[in-house]
Amino acid sequence: MSELKPNAIVSSDALQDTGLPPRLLRIEEVADILQISRSYCYQLVQTNQLTSVRLGRSRRIRIQDLLVFIEANVSDRAQFKGGVR
Repeated sequence: MSELKPNAIVSSDALQDTGLPPRLLRIEEVADILQISRSYCYQLVQTNQLTSVRLGRSRRIRIQDLLVFIEANVSDRAQFKGGVR
């Protein structure tokens, strides 16, 4: 898949390549995918680090927003050359 940039529009072909279903994800599902706690996932949404959609009292995450978040937070391996941080 090509490089994603914040606020980039992701094509439906790119989403199909991920193997993820084309739907909105619940906070719990996103937390499970990222292997983080549900409360930390809510914190990411509240601090606008992870874009969400509000549906009534619920929050949902678009798959393309999750992919943008992941790409924006990929660590540069070069910064870890000196050892474990």
